[in-house]
Amino acid sequence: MGTYRIIRRLAVNPVAELFLARSGDGTTPVVLERLLPGFARDVTFTDLFLDSARTSTALAHTNVVRVLDAGVSGERPFRALEFVDGEQLGAVLAARARGVVIGLREMCFIVLQVAEGLASLHQVRACHRGLHPSHVWLSRGAR
Repeated sequence: MGTYRIIRRLAVNPVAELFLARSGDGTTPVVLERLLPGFARDVTFTDLFLDSARTSTALAHTNVVRVLDAGVSGERPFRALEFVDGEQLGAVLAARARGVVIGLREMCFIVLQVAEGLASLHQVRACHRGLHPSHVWLSRGAR
């Protein structure tokens, strides 16, 4: 897809499929999000998808995954997203349901970070297509 080398498919959601990939030089891991064919044929949706990528490219906030690139490959729009080495908040919450204790201080910290990221999106009039624990990644490193 473009100049990226796909390593493996990560997930499929109602509008797109996501792949773990490497940049053209092979050094940088990225997540490629590619619209599914039905949505790729919808000009209005495609324009919205690519416009949001252009808006997000201008945004630099530590709590928002960066859009590194966007384009069309094989008649299907895609976005290259920053890879976050970590786990989804949804997985952390599922572990909590199985008895893994997450402290109140840690949960408050996570909520604050999510709120700061959303505020930065709203400042540049960017939208988030749905806030859900599976869309929140907790980084293992200092990001």
